[in-house]
Amino acid sequence: MSETIKEIKFYIPSDRKEEIINALHEKGICQIKKTVKDIPDMCKEMTLIKKDVDKIHEKLLEHKPFINIEGGIKALFNPSAPKKFESVRKKNWLKDLKNQLNTIGIKLLELESELESTEEALDNNRNIISALKLLPNIPTNEFNETNNLKWEIGIIPQDAVPLLEMDKAIAVIEPINLSESLICMIDMKDSHTYKSLQENGFRPLEFPRTDEKPGKIQKELHDENSGLRKKIMIIKKQLKQLAIDNEREFAIYSEELRIEAERLDVLANPDESSCFSIQEAWVPEKNLDKFNALLKKYSSDYLYEEDEKEDGPTLLKNSKLAKPFELITGLYSLPKYKRFDPTIFIAFTFPLFFGIMLTDVVYGIALTLFAYALVRGVGKNDEGIRNFSMLLVLCGISTIVMGAVFGSYFGNFFQMIGLKVPLILDSMKDIMPMIAIVLTIGLIHMTMGLVVGFMENLKQKKVRDAFANQGVWLSFVMAIVFLVTSMMVTIQSLQMIGFAFLGLAVLMQFGFNYQKDGPISAVLSLFNFSGFLGDLFSYIRIMALAIGTSGIALAVNFMTFLANDMIPYVGIIFAIIVFVIGHLFNMAMNGLGAFIHTLRLHFLEHFSKYYDGGGQEYTPFYANRKLTRYEVE
Repeated sequence: MSETIKEIKFYIPSDRKEEIINALHEKGICQIKKTVKDIPDMCKEMTLIKKDVDKIHEKLLEHKPFINIEGGIKALFNPSAPKKFESVRKKNWLKDLKNQLNTIGIKLLELESELESTEEALDNNRNIISALKLLPNIPTNEFNETNNLKWEIGIIPQDAVPLLEMDKAIAVIEPINLSESLICMIDMKDSHTYKSLQENGFRPLEFPRTDEKPGKIQKELHDENSGLRKKIMIIKKQLKQLAIDNEREFAIYSEELRIEAERLDVLANPDESSCFSIQEAWVPEKNLDKFNALLKKYSSDYLYEEDEKEDGPTLLKNSKLAKPFELITGLYSLPKYKRFDPTIFIAFTFPLFFGIMLTDVVYGIALTLFAYALVRGVGKNDEGIRNFSMLLVLCGISTIVMGAVFGSYFGNFFQMIGLKVPLILDSMKDIMPMIAIVLTIGLIHMTMGLVVGFMENLKQKKVRDAFANQGVWLSFVMAIVFLVTSMMVTIQSLQMIGFAFLGLAVLMQFGFNYQKDGPISAVLSLFNFSGFLGDLFSYIRIMALAIGTSGIALAVNFMTFLANDMIPYVGIIFAIIVFVIGHLFNMAMNGLGAFIHTLRLHFLEHFSKYYDGGGQEYTPFYANRKLTRYEVE
């Protein structure tokens, strides 16, 4: 279902426009229709300032201390109530922000630049020390060039040594590891030997040429590095403190700039005279009284016109249990205004398919408890996480029920230790009954979509589309039902009815396509019947995932007992590790697979029969303050 939404055109005094728009923004009870296409200059300025603020905020976050594991778990499952701060909106707040932006930005840039140069100096010293360790213990200026001679000292791959063209050069080559060698070579300045070195992967060593020996230079560099490391620690401490002192403030500024840009964007709507401003909004019917009361509060001199249009935005309205599955509907596409909302179907079939695929009582309990902990934890402060977590809770409950049906508790673990568990079906043995069950479920699932599509087309007076797009396939479904039933109960009349429906389906398919695109298209369209059967057999993936989950669980249990029996003394420890990691892996991977394949069955096999979405989401004009509070006067 979806909410009834009214289009409101309201006339307000120009001198109260800013106050009224600001109040509507803070309350979030309507969606303002934007009538100006170009972005106002003030909005552009706000956007640019916000970009700079966000850039500094991201850098401050990089230097802010990380939350420890204990704190992260607490924030996930038992978060504190979000703390809100007073809005920074006051006289000259943008001027104050620009000053702060300039001050903190320069300070941050200076510290990061100093940190980068210090770390580069430290890395450079380390490279020099590594090079000096390879040199003989003689003054390094012995390797200086003369008028006619030059030294080449560096690293070269060992397999490239035979390829060098040495000419008249004198070289000492020593392996330094399995793949590289140190080469010290003296040669004439005008020789072509250096070119041969470059062509064969030569990397020259960089080191200072002084009258000191490598050992002494290394000691001096080590002492210098000690000072550089201390300096780096001091700079990082300063950056950390800068982040602690200013990160929250810049997050608040970012929020205020977003809100201000949204407000200015609406204030730029051009329909305005010297006395009155004309605004248009979409208002949910449940908010009409609040909307009217707000206008009356700021001015008694207002007028508005109310209407309901077919092109209105969509605001879904479902029960508490079905609401989490609006995420799935929105992931595909929202329905058009007042059209059929498939969420009610998804709320039943999505957990059912997921539960059959994951099909393990213990996995279901673990998923339910984890998801419910998220609902009671971080979900308290985030509606999106709360809805998704509730969706997982319902999928977990379905998994528990389906696991009990298939007698799966950590797969066949309890059976392996000699305990009997009640079950209705064995996913590893009752293959044919399972195929029959999932195909029946698939046929019902597809038929539900076809019936809804047929009714929707009739409601919109699209009779031809109803029979061409859904009637053909409903007739084919009836043919399948009667023909399959006649095979099981051997009643001749059922078979005749089945063939009659099949003939009707073929005639309708051929006739509608012949009328639309001609004889060739009509003949080719008959292959769509095989496509329909292909969609139906796609539901066998439900059974395949169920078998996969049980099969991997069986393999994990087998390896667990094998580790316990084959490894003396500590076998039980290895068995526990294999058991825990194996079942966690199985639950995670097959849980993800179950979610993805359930999505696929809804999006491709189910929605394709009747649902095309195309709705425009209702987006309230709402400040949505997460960090700040602001009281409307």
